[in-house]
Formats: sequence, C-alpha cells, structure tokens
Amino acid sequence: MSTRFAYLKGCKRGVLEELASEADLYTSKKDHPTIEKLAIALLEHFDLHENTYKRDERFTEIYSRPTGGALPKTPGRRSPVKRSPVKKEPRSTESPLTSKTPRSTRLTRSQTAETEESESTSEESEVEASLAVEVKSPPTRQVIDEPALPPSPKDVTDAIDQRTQVVRKSISEKWEEFRVVEHVHSLRSKLSSVKAIESLVVYIEGLTLLYDLIPLRYMGTFPGVPQLHIPQYPVKFFDMFVMLDSTFWAPFSLWLVTSVFLPMAFAYFFNISLNAAQTRDRPYAVQQRLDFDPLMFNISKALIAYLVYGTHFTLFGLFGHLSIERVNMAVLGQWPGMLIGASIGVVGTLYEAILRR
Repeated sequence: MSTRFAYLKGCKRGVLEELASEADLYTSKKDHPTIEKLAIALLEHFDLHENTYKRDERFTEIYSRPTGGALPKTPGRRSPVKRSPVKKEPRSTESPLTSKTPRSTRLTRSQTAETEESESTSEESEVEASLAVEVKSPPTRQVIDEPALPPSPKDVTDAIDQRTQVVRKSISEKWEEFRVVEHVHSLRSKLSSVKAIESLVVYIEGLTLLYDLIPLRYMGTFPGVPQLHIPQYPVKFFDMFVMLDSTFWAPFSLWLVTSVFLPMAFAYFFNISLNAAQTRDRPYAVQQRLDFDPLMFNISKALIAYLVYGTHFTLFGLFGHLSIERVNMAVLGQWPGMLIGASIGVVGTLYEAILRR
C-alpha cells in the first residue's frame, strides 16, 4: 500500500471532500460511499494531474509522500472498459433436500454460477492489475510553453557591463599593438624645441601661399543618388601646370628669400650663441650651436618681413610690387602675421636659454 494512499485513508471524510473540492473533483456519497473509495478516487486524480497540483501549497502534504505499491482491492469496482453484461440467473434458495428440481438441472445451475463467479473474479483481478500499473508508472509530464519574461534591470546592467569590458579590452589590446603611447611620447619630444616651433610657423606660411598660388581646376562631377538624397558633387584638383609659369615662381621665390634664405644667412653669420658656448668650455653645446642661431633667425625674419611687405621694399629692384602684394595677401595674417610668428620664435629661444642655465 502506498504511503500517499495511507495518508488519504487516514483522513476524515470531511477533509477528503474538502480536498476534492479544491482539486475540482466531483464526489458524492452515492459514487463514493466509503472513505476508502473516496481516497482511491482522490489518489488517481492527484496522480493524473500531478503537473498541475504538485506546486500548489495546499497539496504539499500529499505530494511530499512517496508513491508505491498497488491500491487495495475493491470488490465493488468495475473495469472502465465496456463489456457485454452476463445475464445471471437467479440462484435457487431452496435446499437441495426440499427442492423439487431434478438433480441434473441443479448441477447445471451450480456450474453456471461457479463459471460466472470465476469470470467476475478474473475481470476484477485484471482491473486491479491495471490500476496498480497506473499507480506505479509515473505520470507523463506535459511540457508547458511558458511565456518569456522580460529581462530584469539587473540582467540588462550586467550585460552592458560585460559588453563594455569586452570593448575596453579590445581597445587596450589594439592600443598596445600599435604602440600609440610610444609614438605620442616621441612626437612630443620632437615638438618640444625651438626648431620645431620655427619649422611649424614656416610650414603654415608656405601652405597658405601655395593654396593661393595653385588654383583648383574643375575635373568633373560626381553623380548623385536621388534615392539616398545625395546631391551631385563637383570634383576639383590643383592645377599643377601653373608651376610652369612665372606667375607662380615670382611670389614663391620672394617668400623663400624673405622667410627662409635671408634669415638663415643672418642666423649663420651673426651666431651669438657660438661665442657664448666657447667661453664656457662646453664642447657638446658648441657642437649643437655652431650652425644657426635661432634668436638671430627670428629677429632678422621679422625685420625683413616688415621692410619688404610693410613698406614694399623690392630688394633693390629684384622683385616687383605685384609679387610683394600677392605674397602679403596670401600668407595667413599678412605681414603682421609674419611678425607674430617671429615673435613666438624669439620668446621660445629666450625661454629655452633660461631653462639651460
């Protein structure tokens, strides 16, 4: 006998009827006249709907008990399979001594009754065996497709943190692979000097002059895409054939003379740092300052820019006023911009000299 059935059988009828109503099982005294039959019906109902009621707290006491063993025999129980009823003839209640029926007839009736009883007994045993198999075999669990619940804010935050860590790790790996920090430090060390500042000022002046001297020529039109709302785009490129004309070389050579060659000549011949380094007996400093003096370079550049572009000095007729005006209008800031660039170089040279003392 199963522990679960023993528990149900030990309960009162009122408790069993209350369990049946909570489990939506219809019961009546006519169908279940005894507590044992009511307990068997409840046990079959709970085993059949185990997936539905197992998680219900009201039936925890029932499902916490193990199942096993066959249900007790109930003689009044019939098989759920329909079968053709056997008509039983009424048994004779008369005594064989007082009966007037012949002996052969009485023997035939007794044999028929014994046959019917054996058939009913075999049918009841088959029903009990089938019930025992149903109790022993675990019920088939139905797979219920539960609706997917939305993720909680904690799950979303954890997913974002994991993704952020992956992206951060990949960026750091690429950063180390391309040696970005080393290149930045190298660039900083190269730009942290007076020569780098002066070179940058000269490059800016030269680029602005070339952009004005070399015009852009129309090369074609890039077709647009109306479906993507992309308009047509004209394609232009620098006309390099201008370099074959004197209209390019006259202003460009004037700028080279006034901003590069003449200041470098003054810086080479009027090298004040050369004698200062020799008097201090520092061979390494002498080797570094033998070529050009950055202070004289910037001072001479400022003076030449003011004379040529401020007062239109033609360098003894070597260049015309048109070339002077063309360079003055093309350079960023015109001749006051050249003076500002030279002033920056002078301040940088003095600051570097102070730091080396």
